[in-house]
Amino acid sequence: MPQIIVTAHGHPESHSREVTFTERVTAQDFESKHFQAQLVERISWAVDDAQVLEQRAAVTERDSEFAPSRATPEEADRQRRSASVLTTAS
Repeated sequence: MPQIIVTAHGHPESHSREVTFTERVTAQDFESKHFQAQLVERISWAVDDAQVLEQRAAVTERDSEFAPSRATPEEADRQRRSASVLTTAS
């Protein structure tokens, strides 16, 4: 049976997709104006949802590119020591 599927693409490298809408249809379904109008409304909602998911994925990807790397406790301690200032009285 024919099926309509709307998906949101996640992170480009993972090729992940999230389905926001799936519906099986038949040619007879489209004989009803009411069905046609309701289907267009459901697809519109699904497209909006997919767009929001894709925008979130883009923001998450952008933020992860600029996020500071997580240092191990030893690295963090070494960075603190190397950045410390030593003053002496003369």
